[in-house]
Amino acid sequence: QCNSFFFKNTWIRFNNFRQVEPRILGKKTGEIKPLFTTCARCSKTPASNYYEGILQLRNQRSGIIRFIRAFNEKNKERGQFIMKEAQVHGGLDFYVANQKLLMKLGKQLLRAFGGVMKANAKIHTRDTQASKDIYRMTVLFQAFPFDRQQLVAHGNHVIKVTQLGRQCYGEDLDTHKRILLTPEMKLAP
Repeated sequence: QCNSFFFKNTWIRFNNFRQVEPRILGKKTGEIKPLFTTCARCSKTPASNYYEGILQLRNQRSGIIRFIRAFNEKNKERGQFIMKEAQVHGGLDFYVANQKLLMKLGKQLLRAFGGVMKANAKIHTRDTQASKDIYRMTVLFQAFPFDRQQLVAHGNHVIKVTQLGRQCYGEDLDTHKRILLTPEMKLAP
């Protein structure tokens, strides 16, 4: 796909294979029968269904989904993709091709929308050539059901949301005290 060939432990780009043939043969004579395979970068494109992690999005709002799609468009030039979306019970799952991209996306979601983020790595397989375990990462992001400046009911108190992040804080409109909010709290009617 990318017009590259593997020669002396490196991938080299070419336009026409016949241009490369003398470089491979050197002073020897003969004909080369190329064995076509997919390079490491091309094997991680969206068409290959390859993924290194899953972003599990729960309690999603429309702004969060737009944020994720814009993040994907911004990172496509670097060869980092969100491979596919899957609708599951309780939310959406995004299959991501790169673990670092997945963690970066999770942290940016946490900073922008506030909520709970949990990351978990699980052994997927073992690379026998490098004698390394290959992990698949799962990041769960549960957004708070409210945004900044919204009003939340807690007992007979009304609280205005002031800060979102790992923890959500609000100000009680009656006592003007700072209160830690939980995801279970409901919006005020």
